[in-house]
Amino acid sequence: MLEGVPVFQANHRIYRFSNVIDFESMLGEMGLDAEDVDEILRFLGESGRGADGERLLDAPFAPKPQLEARKIAATRFSDGSLRVFYSSLESETAELEVVHWYADAAVGGSRRVAYYNRLRCRFRGSAADLRPRLDDWPFLIDDGSEAYARCQALAREGVELRIDGFHAPSARRAEGTNVPIFQRQALSEPEILGVAAFSRHAGTGAFMVRHG
Repeated sequence: MLEGVPVFQANHRIYRFSNVIDFESMLGEMGLDAEDVDEILRFLGESGRGADGERLLDAPFAPKPQLEARKIAATRFSDGSLRVFYSSLESETAELEVVHWYADAAVGGSRRVAYYNRLRCRFRGSAADLRPRLDDWPFLIDDGSEAYARCQALAREGVELRIDGFHAPSARRAEGTNVPIFQRQALSEPEILGVAAFSRHAGTGAFMVRHG
């Protein structure tokens, strides 16, 4: 399927919301209320707490035997057997993606707040640009098992062709570009830009995002 898709050498910064720290447990041990967002964002910013940047790059590629035993949930470009570092060219796109995919599960139906590291790093490697194919391949932004299966087939083919990642249209932001990456060595220069707090509005149910 990737025959004719342009492949280029990428060398640019990308964004991801990520977490390898149990912020809730850490805050509880320190006697901080997870819903006191202002205080916590100020504390995390002043103290430099968050996570080691290299760990955030490593995490999606690390073996997860407990999850594998239970079967890892499928994502757009993986049926669970392929490791994918999901990121975006724009911070705004990465934020909308994390709201859609992770915040609902992390925050749940309560007003509990979920905290994520805001990560920026460099992607340097080969990239297939899928964006020009969107009209022919609407499954790139469609939801559902059939669309995901076709995206996963593209990812498997990309890995077989030794392509490091894709530039793909975002389903959550019309002008956005997602950058799923398949090879850890294509990532470098991690910077933790801060921490973001995701919470649900008690009245409307809408998600709110605040940056520290």
